[in-house]
Amino acid sequence: MSTFDPNLLSELILPSLRSDPKISLQKQIYKAFQQAILSGALGAGHRLPSTRQLALELGVSRITVTLAYDKLSAEGYIATAKGSGTFVTDTHPLIHRELTAAHPETRDLDECGLSTRAKRLVRSTHGGNQQSGAFVPGISDTLHFPFHLWQRMQNRYTKKPHSALTGYGTGGGYAPLRQALAEYLQISRSVKCTPEQVIITMGTNQSLDLCALMLADAKDVALIEEPCNWSTALIWRAADLQVETLGLDEDGLRLQDFPFADTQASHHPKLVFTTPSHQYPMGGAMSLQRRRLLIELARRYNFWIIEDDYDSEFRYDTNPLPSLQGLDHHERVIYLGTFSKVMYPGLRMSYLVVPQSLAQSFSSGLNQLFRPGQLSLQAAMSDFITEGYFASHVRRMRGIYAERQRELKRSLDSHFRGSIQISGGNAGLHLTTRFNNPVDISRMTSFCDSKGVALRDLSLYYQGKSPMAGYVLGYGGIATDQVEAAVQIMAQGYDLATR
Repeated sequence: MSTFDPNLLSELILPSLRSDPKISLQKQIYKAFQQAILSGALGAGHRLPSTRQLALELGVSRITVTLAYDKLSAEGYIATAKGSGTFVTDTHPLIHRELTAAHPETRDLDECGLSTRAKRLVRSTHGGNQQSGAFVPGISDTLHFPFHLWQRMQNRYTKKPHSALTGYGTGGGYAPLRQALAEYLQISRSVKCTPEQVIITMGTNQSLDLCALMLADAKDVALIEEPCNWSTALIWRAADLQVETLGLDEDGLRLQDFPFADTQASHHPKLVFTTPSHQYPMGGAMSLQRRRLLIELARRYNFWIIEDDYDSEFRYDTNPLPSLQGLDHHERVIYLGTFSKVMYPGLRMSYLVVPQSLAQSFSSGLNQLFRPGQLSLQAAMSDFITEGYFASHVRRMRGIYAERQRELKRSLDSHFRGSIQISGGNAGLHLTTRFNNPVDISRMTSFCDSKGVALRDLSLYYQGKSPMAGYVLGYGGIATDQVEAAVQIMAQGYDLATR
């Protein structure tokens, strides 16, 4: 047992004493000692001053200190031994002491109590936190976004709040927005739908999660493209689905590689994820023949096609390709879209178009699982679309992004000549590059990162081993006049990594 250190009075008690006149001195003394004990500043066995001594030191009445001590004693923080004094008790449970002794603070994920699902999530984080730097994929240009118009749309519903827009969302989202989206998608993407089939979500990840929870059971097979955006596999594995991959060729998913007819029914996929209009990250488009085959297989083997229409608004060679959903006569396709790339990522607003037979169930499932809201924001988005600002912004950004892509292609050709392959140049906000020669990707990435050029390793998009070293280069967040300098740094890193 140790005696009370008078210096601790000035460090632990006096600073908080009389700090708030609304709180009694008795309670302030109690709180000061409680916090000191819980923080470990006053350890087990530490002797406290007598009530008389502490009252003199603090300049308060003895009864005030006595009442504070009584409360600390009643709650088990201190104990009084007759003839010996008042001491801090051992408030740490035995199991806590044993764990602390057995495992230092640097315990890894296996020892910190996370679920198996959580460990997979944490260990599979690749680049979601990387939001700045030249060539970060998935970043859109916000400098050219008409925030003054967007703010005007929002002000209509936030300056004088509408009571109908302040509660939870029901029915799949704000009805006028669902109407506006149904009309827009029919014209721009050949999507066949009514407003009732449109479900508003908070991001594509939530859309994927909702599809998994509503359409598949634990251990069901979910098929994804290889390569593919890693979040799809991550979310579906978190939903306890068995994720398997299917490779690509120039026509899209290699459906001939999956022996549907030769496997047991239990191994048939329940979900098949695809980005047919602009494959992410390789950039190809699924052929019409392959699209029709996929729909026919979905009908025959009773699986759902999850069509992510990634970056479909930004196509530079022709008009955007019609959606896969528009070809579906069997109601097996769920169409996913988002405003993140056209507007800005932090908006967190996406949508699904589900078959009529699923519309009511998806709407109910969304309400029960996620309690959606943001109705005033959805109302502003509805006006932004119906008044023509959305389509106008898409047309403007299509020209800006096309110019950046041309400059990126030119710079890559100039600095890398025949040592690099480029794919994905017809649409979207990224190009995928692959090197013809062996290269130390880790070394090149590290060098470029030190120079402010962020490079996303192509291998991160594969569930298995990447067949070739390369990068996914986003150009949405870099100005045209900055592309040349960034590619030059990339070329310097390549030279360093191939020595």
